[in-house]
Amino acid sequence: MRFYNRVAVYDDFGGLGFEEESNKMAACIGNNRSMLLANHGILTTGQTVAQAFDELYYFEKACETYITALSTSKELKIVTPEIAEKTFRKVLFSLLLVLGVYLLVVKLSHYANHI
Repeated sequence: MRFYNRVAVYDDFGGLGFEEESNKMAACIGNNRSMLLANHGILTTGQTVAQAFDELYYFEKACETYITALSTSKELKIVTPEIAEKTFRKVLFSLLLVLGVYLLVVKLSHYANHI
């Protein structure tokens, strides 16, 4: 659910990534952190290299899981768009909550060490 409606698809490749091509790609990716490049692979971004790698790693895992499911030749039960979005938002909220608690604990321990 992490990637639902959050991956751009770029299929307008017009040559090497010079200025015009770069501008088209930047417009295509928009606010997404991942972009599939038709016939080329995936481009991931992040505020740090670690975030971009995290995006790439979990995108690959999602693809691997999907291909494994397809290989069963059984009908897949795909969740509705509403469930996918709701799940993403709940997971995101949980991650942000954990991060907030972690940062608070770090800050408090920093102050405690300076008392």
